[in-house]
Amino acid sequence: MEVDRRDETRFCKPNRSEISVQTAGTVNVGRGTTIQFVHASELAFYANPETMFTGFEQAISDSPGTFAFKESTANGAGNYFFREWNNAEAGLSSYVGKFYSWWGHVGYKLAFHSAGELDDFKRGLSKEENALLDLGCSFKNLKWRRRTIITKCQNDPRRFKQEYPATAQEAFLTSGRPTFDPEQMAKLLTLTKRTEPIFTGSLQAIDE
Repeated sequence: MEVDRRDETRFCKPNRSEISVQTAGTVNVGRGTTIQFVHASELAFYANPETMFTGFEQAISDSPGTFAFKESTANGAGNYFFREWNNAEAGLSSYVGKFYSWWGHVGYKLAFHSAGELDDFKRGLSKEENALLDLGCSFKNLKWRRRTIITKCQNDPRRFKQEYPATAQEAFLTSGRPTFDPEQMAKLLTLTKRTEPIFTGSLQAIDE
């Protein structure tokens, strides 16, 4: 049986199991069910993910063979997806953080037509391009990057970083609507180190 509505499509099987495709606006999704596979796509752009996943997480089974994926393009720092990513990276949740850089995509490269073209390209590398080579990028990837900055990012390298980040840190710093300059923030972060707070607590207003 198939149920098709504006916000949900369900495929029901004879053994009473079902596959459900729902929109990000379905707040009470999953309640009253047992979920063994879930893929939340572009989670950073959901309108109310905290409310949705308060109920949703309770429905996800703890049994072996259960798979749950929270996948998204970054959408700035401080939101639900950012916090979920940090918890996964710190080993504080049952999720495992996986970041995939843009050059890992098999289609994000352009071939060189001759050895001379490649030699000219190497001589014209910028400091940023050399840094990307150190991270694992290839010359074919860099040629694609140059073309994409012009054709898809209004010739703005910062737009490229937002749409095609090289690292998770870059993804969160350059996406959304950052108040401070992302490049300067990235430089400052390389000079800092994470330490434990002197103490933790809460603030309380006192009426005079």
